[in-house]
Amino acid sequence: MSRRGWIASLVAALSLTAVLWAAPGEDFEKARAAAGAEAVAELRELADWCKSEKLYGRRYDTLGSILVLAPDDEGARKELGHKRAKDGSWTAPEKSRRPRDHNEAADPEYFEQRGQVVDRLRSRLLAAAEEAQLPPTERRPVFEDLLKLDADDADTRFLLGEGRREGAWVLLEVLRSDERRAELSASVKDAFERPVTSTPGTANAREQAIGLPVTGVFETPDGRVLGTVPVDELQRAGILLAAIRRHVVGVFGKDAKYGQNCTIYVLRPEDKDRYIDGVPEIDAKYREFMRTLLGSGIQGADDLAQWGPSEADRRDMLVREAVGWLFADAYGITTAHGWVHEGFGLYFSKQIVNTRLHWFARPAEYGRVEDDEALRNRMAGGKTDWLLEASLLLKSEAAPKLQFFLGKDVNRMTTPELLVAQALAAYLVEGRPETLPAIWTAIGEGQPSPQVLERELGTDLTRLQATLVRWLEERGGEGGEPPKVKPEKKGKF
Repeated sequence: MSRRGWIASLVAALSLTAVLWAAPGEDFEKARAAAGAEAVAELRELADWCKSEKLYGRRYDTLGSILVLAPDDEGARKELGHKRAKDGSWTAPEKSRRPRDHNEAADPEYFEQRGQVVDRLRSRLLAAAEEAQLPPTERRPVFEDLLKLDADDADTRFLLGEGRREGAWVLLEVLRSDERRAELSASVKDAFERPVTSTPGTANAREQAIGLPVTGVFETPDGRVLGTVPVDELQRAGILLAAIRRHVVGVFGKDAKYGQNCTIYVLRPEDKDRYIDGVPEIDAKYREFMRTLLGSGIQGADDLAQWGPSEADRRDMLVREAVGWLFADAYGITTAHGWVHEGFGLYFSKQIVNTRLHWFARPAEYGRVEDDEALRNRMAGGKTDWLLEASLLLKSEAAPKLQFFLGKDVNRMTTPELLVAQALAAYLVEGRPETLPAIWTAIGEGQPSPQVLERELGTDLTRLQATLVRWLEERGGEGGEPPKVKPEKKGKF
């Protein structure tokens, strides 16, 4: 295996580990100090070589690198013209000028030697971190120090989870997102283009008893579709039902099905009350609650019903209901897992039908009521870019903290929390797709979301939130473009 391949394997193993190790002890710090001392000795030799080759500017740079690793190195300080005070502190010259090089032909050899010093230091630190079982969150500052020696060292950047895009260093999750969005777009296209068997049928006894003026009934492999809207809309609903499952199952990485007797009711708004009053499986309390909705799954039956004011509303509601059903079947995830249900449900809705018309979030009742209302209005606008909104929100003083809402059910989530949940879902689907089956499985089994995310992503929630902020900045909006607006106030991360 190549060195890059070995590093990649190590990073993957560490970031996806199922154990958060204990904090390192003195052994690691001793090994780190020893590795630094060896690198300082090698840099001093390189500085002497630069002098012999008349690379006076490169020598100046190398002496500066020594001070990165050993700030109190007396030799480097003196050669750089620093003065030592009586209290032992050093003062750099007020006017320091980098000398000129007089042997450009030696530059390639200089960079080769300097690169070897960084490579050896990185390898020693990796070995020490592995020996001490240093967790990823505590390795990061160690390798960030290496960038002070070589800001463009590709291997160190890779260890820090970064790669090159258009000349800039970005998160590896951003590079993966660029690829993943193309894959997801192709998946949705394929899901709709594959044929769906649809056979005309008739209403059964239960359906007839509800008393709806049914315009058509169609049998599909995923379920029955009937309703009171025009027949062509019913046929499109059958195709949509199949496309939802095809695409979502592909993202899940495992099969999932709708209910055994899945029946989709697509109704005109004026048929809502007749349907609600006629369904036998629900009690009076839920019956009244349903009247406030634009659609609902039916307790005790395998029905999904929509009665929104337009076909776009009804299709959006079908996606939300169907995705929720598939999550429950595949992973046991329900509305009790608010950030999953809303975050991924809204993300899939945008992907599949390009709308997000139906979402659960409590309007603010005190505090930032006007700000909350303005945010809700922007989110409800069809042209609003939710990822750009999330990026701005997360950099403001009003930024929701992951640790405060990951344990909420859908009925307790606020509008800002819902927006961030959808951004987090986008980050995971696009940037960390390999972690999702384990995350969803553990959450569905009842494990708390905060602990699951920390374990499976190999980080803590504070760093995850900071990573999400950076990912949104570097990924850009839902079309991939970078944010164009700066927030007035930035949050603390």
